[in-house]
Amino acid sequence: MKPSTDLMIVMIVGSKGAAYFSKRSSQKFIERAAVVIRKYGVLLVPDRRTHQEEHAAAFDVHPSRELITVTDKHDVSAFHTEANQLLADDYNIPYVTDLDQALKPPGIDIASACPDVESRGRVAVQCADSGKCLYLDKPFAGTNEDDRSIVEAVDEMASRHRCSVRCIARSREARAQLSGLPETAN
Repeated sequence: MKPSTDLMIVMIVGSKGAAYFSKRSSQKFIERAAVVIRKYGVLLVPDRRTHQEEHAAAFDVHPSRELITVTDKHDVSAFHTEANQLLADDYNIPYVTDLDQALKPPGIDIASACPDVESRGRVAVQCADSGKCLYLDKPFAGTNEDDRSIVEAVDEMASRHRCSVRCIARSREARAQLSGLPETAN
């Protein structure tokens, strides 16, 4: 006997809610199921002259992500201010010049941070301290001290918000250097 291919069971689970459906497959049903859970809002830090352009494009096409705003650290050059505005214009989202202000509005769940390596630790800690999940470019930061500060801030944020933390490190050496994480983390 050939198994039925027209019965679809869908379970959508996320920190914003869960939904369970059982229905005959149809494109309309799939579209309705996809909007049951609110999209995760993404804050882009900072501009078009980093890998952020690639990350923004990936977030933009993801069905459960929504680009909210572009921001940057406080002390950026006119060149970076212009690049940030161009990135915001690319996605028709606002550019907020103050990182502190950009982190405050509700609806921002993820901070995709690609500032220069020297300030990446400070920016990532600031985003984690405000309760945002981090999506970081490599390397995490410019120093081991900044790396540890990021790990500590994320651990604190995770304990406050009761969420799990997964660190993706490509090499055994990189995983071993991140304090507090077992060597088998991936």
